[in-house]
Amino acid sequence: MVLVSIIIPVYNVENYIHECIDSVLNQGYGNLEIILVDDGSTDRSGEICDEYALKDKRITVYHKKNGGLSDARNYGIERCNGEYIYLLDSDDFIEKRTIEGMLYYADKYDADMVVGGVCKIDEEGKLLEIEDGMVEGIIEGKRIKEYFYNSYSNRIQMITAWNKLYRLSKLRGVLHYPVGKIHEDEYVAHHLWSEVRKVVMLSKPLYFYRVRKDSIMRKNNGIIHPDAIEALYGRLKYVSKCENEYVDRTFDRYAFALSNVLQNIKIEQYRPYAIRIEKLYKEYRKGCIRIALVLRAPLKKIAAILLAISPKLYEFIQK
Repeated sequence: MVLVSIIIPVYNVENYIHECIDSVLNQGYGNLEIILVDDGSTDRSGEICDEYALKDKRITVYHKKNGGLSDARNYGIERCNGEYIYLLDSDDFIEKRTIEGMLYYADKYDADMVVGGVCKIDEEGKLLEIEDGMVEGIIEGKRIKEYFYNSYSNRIQMITAWNKLYRLSKLRGVLHYPVGKIHEDEYVAHHLWSEVRKVVMLSKPLYFYRVRKDSIMRKNNGIIHPDAIEALYGRLKYVSKCENEYVDRTFDRYAFALSNVLQNIKIEQYRPYAIRIEKLYKEYRKGCIRIALVLRAPLKKIAAILLAISPKLYEFIQK
């Protein structure tokens, strides 16, 4: 039985941590290394983690100074020993056969990554929705990159760090998240999908994602955060060098987000980020010629230049 490491970053989730840890301890698969990273919690979360560690020898608890979700994830990943790794957020939980089922498919198809379906729940644990559009099947070879870059219909299956079982020996080098950022998954996803040889996609809901009113993403009230713009620009530069055949589609996603933010920069939600947004736009304008040169379609090349001149001109050519 191979060892699976489950990494759970923990920060001020005393109301949810029991359900999260219990869902792991109740897994049908038992050969687990459970790493709880207390990221400087100021409530009872750290104490609760220690109480669980006394009850189950599979649990290791680390207490560290607060550094954010990415820092806590990285801390756990650097210290794990499993052949496979699963990332779980501490206010969420998993179905009791999640690890067993994912391992079955990883072994059967020799997959580097297995992706499961997702249920969204509210703060009380009531079902909100089963994420639809989940793809089912095996993706391998060239189709992996085609799927990632050419279809963006289901962000959860492709982008999020959680709801996935990773072969650590294959992906340890890219499973590292930028500290101090939100949308941290966007910075990493394209590297992951470029490294894997085979992916098994499951539509069955295995992960229960809690939608909280006080979460960072909810507080942003649907705006496009500058971190998302920065992450997409990093992906565009990566594709320009390594995956040129997907550069046009990647540019479209980045340009849409950047143009949208620039044209709404004066509204109240964006005011705190105005200086950062201007810096990101300045960076794009400095590199727009290089991007235009690698874009394939002539109209895309024109669009890249127009975006550097004015987001309104970019929008005009899109119409």
